[in-house]
Amino acid sequence: MSATDPLPGITRDLSAEGPKTPIDWDELQPEPQMPARAYYSDALKLPGFGEQPHRCIPRKPVGFCDAHGHVTLASASPCETRSCPEHWRLWQRKAAVNVVARLAAFRYVQENAGKRMLHVVDAPDPRRHWTVDAFWDERSRSYDAVRDVGGRGGVVVPHAYRTSEDGDWLFEQAVSRGDWEKERGRWSLLRDAADDWDEMQQFVEPSPHYHHLVAAENFDPAEIPAGRVVKNIRSLERFKIRDMTGYRDMARSAMYLLSHSALEPSGNRQTVTYWGDVHPNCFSPEEELTTAEWDRIQRNAERAVTTQPSDDIHDAGSSEPELLDCQHEECGGQVIPIWDLGEWLENGEFVGRLGRRQKQILKGVMIWLEEGGDRPPPSSREPMIREWLATIGREREFSDQIGLGGFTELWP
Repeated sequence: MSATDPLPGITRDLSAEGPKTPIDWDELQPEPQMPARAYYSDALKLPGFGEQPHRCIPRKPVGFCDAHGHVTLASASPCETRSCPEHWRLWQRKAAVNVVARLAAFRYVQENAGKRMLHVVDAPDPRRHWTVDAFWDERSRSYDAVRDVGGRGGVVVPHAYRTSEDGDWLFEQAVSRGDWEKERGRWSLLRDAADDWDEMQQFVEPSPHYHHLVAAENFDPAEIPAGRVVKNIRSLERFKIRDMTGYRDMARSAMYLLSHSALEPSGNRQTVTYWGDVHPNCFSPEEELTTAEWDRIQRNAERAVTTQPSDDIHDAGSSEPELLDCQHEECGGQVIPIWDLGEWLENGEFVGRLGRRQKQILKGVMIWLEEGGDRPPPSSREPMIREWLATIGREREFSDQIGLGGFTELWP
């Protein structure tokens, strides 16, 4: 299990970790341009602002805090879909690994300057009426625009929105008060601040544009098509198959761009697409690389997305998983994996800090674990799950007192 994903169903945001660069990328982009008309604010959203699939709604205990024994609940079957409010980061991480691996494989087989890769943004003419279909159709034209300035092919991540004046104001206020690190960028803050899409719409405004991580030996601004703004944000780090620097640079870019990419919850259009020389019809890592080379690249790509740069010092991941903070207010504890509960309940100091109800809840968790720990509790509402755990723990407590310790049943 990865050091960045210590508990089932729990994920961390890595989009702004590593060298602090996202704020610089925001500032280098073209000035926001509002389209004449945009008719997609309810149809195009951001990852995580759709409906949660039914299959991942059931919850189960996955951890408890070391301070007060608060039980952490998470999905019993994480879905890894873009739209899911709880699990979209699993999709983001998986998509980023695929992007890094494919781009790394392509760069590896190129010669000399052919390995060079740029981060380019293309903003089409905003003076038109933008519909959902127009937004996606323009992505294909974006390939041509970037090809005109020297791009040979790459990956494109479409963005339907930019931050609004309200979003920028909130970011500036949070930074000035010391509530948010400027280097983490605006989008991480806004995603954290908005509870749903209605709130997020206060912080964004329609502004279609398309981000490319593109192979390009040169960038020729004289060839920018009329009516478009095509800008070279930066050159990516040099790539070497055994050097994690290039992998991590691509991983930071991919995670950042995917964090606020365009999502059509009701459609089937892909968020990530490849074009030109990097398109699957033109380039196949399995055919161009040896099995050993492709395996190394895939492992390094996953490592770049899921671990910290400090892990590279010892050429390995962290030996111990990083613990998450307990989500209960004013708790201050850290979440311990649920499978360690039995050992902790033998610790008198820990048990002495627990109230009677919390002891009953944890006893209920132990009963659930004894039954296999794989069947979700008979409710998807967290308060009801905790009450159910307390009830079966209390029943076991009573059974123990009258000598019927094995009497409690989880399900009738």
